[in-house]
Amino acid sequence: MARIALLAGGGGAPGVGEALRSAGAAAAAAGGSVLGVRRGFLGLHEGDAAPLAPGSPGGGLLEGAPFPALREPAAAARCAERLRAMGADGLVVAGGEGSLQGALALARAGARVVHLPAAVENDVAGTDVSLGVDSAVNAILLLVERAEGPVVMEVPGRLTGYLALVGAAAA
Repeated sequence: MARIALLAGGGGAPGVGEALRSAGAAAAAAGGSVLGVRRGFLGLHEGDAAPLAPGSPGGGLLEGAPFPALREPAAAARCAERLRAMGADGLVVAGGEGSLQGALALARAGARVVHLPAAVENDVAGTDVSLGVDSAVNAILLLVERAEGPVVMEVPGRLTGYLALVGAAAA
């Protein structure tokens, strides 16, 4: 293994930094090097990446950013070319459904991509539980426990009601 790139997509979820840090540590343990892509797919499109020391990914360094243009084949091809120009043999993407679609677009453009499901909404198709879901349910339970009397709460969910259902059942 020569080099992998790490990218956080979307709005972020608890555990993303730790998951990417683990991927970087595994690559380094196998004798590879690691690049951190800043600003998600937008940063990849612009070539905004830097070498990372083992164990360093996380925090604010790898925060995602919206990049709807990745739906266009030309933008995906440019991102795949940027990866090759950086000397990256593959890309690890952590994020939700939008990041999964971005990873798929890059794979179709010829890049090697692994997607780590990370979305508090738990909306990544084919995934039982995404990174961040457990933390979100625990936060809901803490708020319910602190409330006095009946509670009406709005929780993230976009197209799924997973957090509302699990949070209500757990409460």
